[in-house]
Amino acid sequence: MILSLLSLGCEPADDSAAAADFEAEASLSESMPTAMTVRWSTDAAATSRVEWGTGSHYGEVVALDGTRTEHAVAVAGMPAGTAIHWRAISEIDGETVSSGDQVLQTGAMPNDLPVLTVESAEPVRAGSGFVLGYTVGSDTSVILFDHKGNPTWWWRDDNPNFMPNQVRVSRDQRGIMFSASSYDREEELGAIYQISWTGEILETTIAPNSHHDFIEHEDGTLAYCAMDIREVGDQSIVGDAIVEIPPGGNAETDAVVVWTSWDDLPMTATEAGDSGYYPYGLDWIHCNGLSYNEDENDYFMSSYALKTVMRIDRAEGKLEWSFGGDASDFELSRQDAFAHAHSPTYSDGTLWLFDNGGQGGTAPSRAVAYTLDETTMTAEESWSFDAGGAYSSSILGDVELVDGGYLMAWGLGGAWQEVDADGNATWTGSAPIGVASGFSVKVATAGGPAE
Repeated sequence: MILSLLSLGCEPADDSAAAADFEAEASLSESMPTAMTVRWSTDAAATSRVEWGTGSHYGEVVALDGTRTEHAVAVAGMPAGTAIHWRAISEIDGETVSSGDQVLQTGAMPNDLPVLTVESAEPVRAGSGFVLGYTVGSDTSVILFDHKGNPTWWWRDDNPNFMPNQVRVSRDQRGIMFSASSYDREEELGAIYQISWTGEILETTIAPNSHHDFIEHEDGTLAYCAMDIREVGDQSIVGDAIVEIPPGGNAETDAVVVWTSWDDLPMTATEAGDSGYYPYGLDWIHCNGLSYNEDENDYFMSSYALKTVMRIDRAEGKLEWSFGGDASDFELSRQDAFAHAHSPTYSDGTLWLFDNGGQGGTAPSRAVAYTLDETTMTAEESWSFDAGGAYSSSILGDVELVDGGYLMAWGLGGAWQEVDADGNATWTGSAPIGVASGFSVKVATAGGPAE
């Protein structure tokens, strides 16, 4: 009954005074003082669930799949410096047993982490989930915010040239994955990291020349955008490739090039058109977003330099079509073309992306969707949201489909924003001045298996 009440958005009855059926222990992480590991044992195979909150009504749940006799649940996302009520719960042969109400005090977070200023259409309450992304500027961190705007999980690196890119929750739910490269592109730091909910490095996959984005496939294979630098005449040209590697694999022996721009596209880079982004050569493709459609086994790559989104057959390693830019394979029925795309997502004939808009603020940044007809090769804009022109970001930016609506990172606008299907902003978290927002992931549950 407790899970049903939570799913309905109701608070369960306070039964914390009930006698405990078993003993459970919680230990606060030394690496992440807002995360804990809860352990307990049951005589028979049972489910694993931890409920927690700032009071004995709880409100947040971390539940593991499957059954076991030894239970270890990592719980993250707790506010810093707070007394947390928690209880462990198992179901055995239809009977629910519990540890009873327990209390743990979380530690302090770094005092220089950004705190969001929140505007919400409804009061923020337990169970609202979390927003995962990264910050750039006066603070550079991979960071998880609760819906009150408080940072509750973070990762920083001692190297000031460390630049996080895409962030995701790992498929095994053991923690956060993110890719990283060099902030100034002068130094090669390409790698994909998996960090546990309790703040330990679980795995580091070296990914040479990687940048901007990566994918974790169902079987664990990692795919990423990689610079493919070649000499043309007396010029070095920075193309792009999609590379796959097993987690923890050796880049020299295990990395496989699935696709490269050099095989499918005419090289159009010129000194006059060079962005100056790369010190290694002229910027030709500038991949700034990569997604994957599992049903169709295709990648979707956005190119900042070409102002296009490309569909790439993973199995064949071939370009299927381009949408946008001077060499688009689609004709727009209305001229609602995007200027520069980030974070493309494709499903059932609809392409969503973040449009940075016109340079110098000539057009606002926005999230936009296009309906693509691959028979007639026509396209039309089917939805867009620009926050009334409140945000403009020539770099960064992201849109994710969540809960029948959308979550945006507004890049240089320094905000994350949730919007419903009708285009109404339901939640906005604004970072302090000087902090940009990179990528956006809605996280329903902060926590998972501890082992």
